[in-house]
Amino acid sequence: MPLTSYQGLHAEYYDSFYSAKDYASEAKFVLSKLHQHQEKKISSLLEIACGTGGHCFFFEKAGLRVSALDNSVAMLEVAKKKAGREHSQVNFFLADFTDFSSPRAPFDAAVSLFNSIGYLTSDEALLSGLRAVHRNLTPSGLFFFDFWHAPSFLKGYEKARIKRVKLPEAELVRFSEVAVDEPKRLVEIKYQILVLGADGRYQSFHETQVNRFFTVPEMKGLVAKAGFELLAHHSGYSDSPATDDSFQVSFVVKKME
Repeated sequence: MPLTSYQGLHAEYYDSFYSAKDYASEAKFVLSKLHQHQEKKISSLLEIACGTGGHCFFFEKAGLRVSALDNSVAMLEVAKKKAGREHSQVNFFLADFTDFSSPRAPFDAAVSLFNSIGYLTSDEALLSGLRAVHRNLTPSGLFFFDFWHAPSFLKGYEKARIKRVKLPEAELVRFSEVAVDEPKRLVEIKYQILVLGADGRYQSFHETQVNRFFTVPEMKGLVAKAGFELLAHHSGYSDSPATDDSFQVSFVVKKME
């Protein structure tokens, strides 16, 4: 994951930009799939690229012992503040998706959500990340993750977007410019974030992120190469099968020895 992901004002106001995201229902779906495919009771879970912790608190409330990592210091600072308010025992730690270990490993299950796996923009990086997950799981441990689906993404992406969020003390404006490299299945997103204060002053922040999108056969081959067996895949966070119109696809895979 690039060190430029979600820093500064982007991290500070991340939860405001995604205030409509239904973390609770997504976490519920993830847990239902993990329990459906578990070979033994799942009691511990690792969330990779946890961001500000939107999902992991729901996993904890479901009775799991949760650890969560991210490579953004700024995002983890927000997550830890939220954990304090929630009296949460989630163990947050700074690490990179491609090479991590936890003293609390092995875990019964791991998750990586909201297209976080797409920040691993080469096969080499992705396989390194998948193998790190593999090392930190118990035998037959499960891994749930989602990714942007190439057929739908290429049909429907927008070259530019503006998102506005009104807060009591300011208005947030985020401009997004998108450039796609179809052969490499990469998308570069240039963000400009403005915080417009009620007093007429403003702050500005720029950030560029690069994400990858995948076909289902591509991802099947990569998870198999990393030592996982594909158990199920779905259209996003639903029980519907993935089709070319599915913008997001979720995988449930099992660690093989």
